[in-house]
Amino acid sequence: MKKGLVLLSVFIAVVFALLGCQKGSPTTPAATDTPTANATATMQVVMTQTAIALQTAGLSAQETATAQAQLTANAQATANVQATGTAQAQQTANAQATGTAQAQLTADAVVSHTPQPTSTHTAADNVSGTLTIPADQAGKNYWIGVYTGQIGNFVASDLGICPAGTSIPFSMYVSPGSNYGIVALVNATGPDLLGNVCGADGPPRPGDYLGQNAVGIWPTPGPVISSPASGISIQMTVAPTNLQGTITLPSPQPGKIIAIEISPNTKGNNGGGSNNFTFYDVLGSSATYNYSVCVVIPGTYYVYAFVDVMNNSQVGNDLYSTSVTSGNYLGYYGGSGVNAPGAGTSLNFSPTSYINFSLGTQ
Repeated sequence: MKKGLVLLSVFIAVVFALLGCQKGSPTTPAATDTPTANATATMQVVMTQTAIALQTAGLSAQETATAQAQLTANAQATANVQATGTAQAQQTANAQATGTAQAQLTADAVVSHTPQPTSTHTAADNVSGTLTIPADQAGKNYWIGVYTGQIGNFVASDLGICPAGTSIPFSMYVSPGSNYGIVALVNATGPDLLGNVCGADGPPRPGDYLGQNAVGIWPTPGPVISSPASGISIQMTVAPTNLQGTITLPSPQPGKIIAIEISPNTKGNNGGGSNNFTFYDVLGSSATYNYSVCVVIPGTYYVYAFVDVMNNSQVGNDLYSTSVTSGNYLGYYGGSGVNAPGAGTSLNFSPTSYINFSLGTQ
């Protein structure tokens, strides 16, 4: 009996050594790997070789059965370890692939939202100067416009990307002459919902920067310039929230776009003129919406809001169209439902104006 037990121990030790040789560091599996089948095949080979060895040793039937049972358990454990290692390797490969995909998505998002320079300064530029901004806005868009008569009648502009720091050099070509005005905007808040940036695509929003030459108080017209000119200094300030209020909707429209318009004309009659100020936002779950916008130029305006209830993704075009999409919301301050008042409302740059109004259904 002792001889049988000694032989049994020797054979089990040999089998352990054989099984141990089957394990290794898991590697990333190929698409055709079959870890369970591989582990099972290994177990069957070892079991066959061991059964022959046990029969040769002359162990009793009971001792042979015990050894085979132990070998079966050990072989199954080895197969499980191999399968687990392969699965872990696959999980690692999947995690690496996912991480790579997420990194690529992040890179794509950064690229798609990074403003690109659109102006080219040349030796012909004859009007130049420096913008001084309240804080570093590296990578954001700046815009400078030269106008005649009143703001909005622009005859030249410079659009570019802010460098690091608080000083931004600019230059452009302006036809030689006198009595020009010059204004500047920096898109500190970034693109709006539709990708618009102030200056190139519209007015500043609260938090953007604005300024005129040698004047710290907007919108008092600054000293006029002549062309050519150099050394123009524009000290910029933060655009205020100078028009606020609450808009009441016929019903909540969560996730839909609301456009708030400050315009010299009513909807469909303004044609997207230069003195229109449009602000976009996404509605929440309430039937009321609190708005805060910036009126840059004092004047008499219709203040109204439009909600793209039908979600046709044409909110920008609908504001300047005479056509009516049934089901959308529209309403004017001083009006009744979708009907505009007989005249606009006087708005100043300062102090802040507070007006509330309701929308109707088209």
